[in-house]
Amino acid sequence: MKLCSRSKGHSAAGICAYILGERKRDSYTGRIYDHSYRDDIAYREVMLPDYAPRQFSDAQILIDTANAAERRCDARMGRVFDIALPRELRMETNISMIREFAANHFATKGHAVIVAIHTGQHADSRDGEPQGACRDNPHAHLLVLSRPLDQNGFQSTKTVSRSLDQVDTLIQWRKDWADLLNRELERHGFRDRMVSHESLARQGIDREPTIHLGASTMRLESRGVCTERGKVYRGIIQRNEERMRQKELARLRQADRERECTRRR
Repeated sequence: MKLCSRSKGHSAAGICAYILGERKRDSYTGRIYDHSYRDDIAYREVMLPDYAPRQFSDAQILIDTANAAERRCDARMGRVFDIALPRELRMETNISMIREFAANHFATKGHAVIVAIHTGQHADSRDGEPQGACRDNPHAHLLVLSRPLDQNGFQSTKTVSRSLDQVDTLIQWRKDWADLLNRELERHGFRDRMVSHESLARQGIDREPTIHLGASTMRLESRGVCTERGKVYRGIIQRNEERMRQKELARLRQADRERECTRRR
């Protein structure tokens, strides 16, 4: 989870445009963000509480109103979630999971959520991907606006929103998503692919976590441009492969020692 904050130069309109693959104008800065070229948007939606004004279903109106409600130059506009989705499940199932997660944790608690699922595939990204990368990389993006809604629009305070900043809340979100994902994996016969919300280190797994490359990095790498993020990704893959190689060598050496002990007896 990342914060969308004006103090960091972030734009809720820019993030919204990227997530939805659309063209949006930032009413706060006047800047135009155009991501309408994206060809990998499998699903997009603006999710709202039942009582929210219906015109907020239009993402541009929603973002313009949110910008007007936030007067501070360092305002926190929202929270951004990037969620990996399993390739094993059908897109309809992934959409259903994301909608359930966004509704249960945010929309029903008074927050507007801009949601989209990207397939991770691009018309111009068929060759030259970074080592270990996969074109079929479905993932979801959520922009949860910070200021809660009521029937008249955005509320005057963020009291409810501030309670979401606690570490325990983030851990609970991660656990709830893992539980939801595991439910569907098991239901569709993929029990061996079930996941944990805990870090690899806490699970006792000696493997370095990979990073999300993102659409722009994948596009550049597919054209033969070696990016810094691509270098980091390849480094992680190489280190993990070396870990596996060293573990296998240690296993073989231990097996040799056991065979030698048995022979001497």
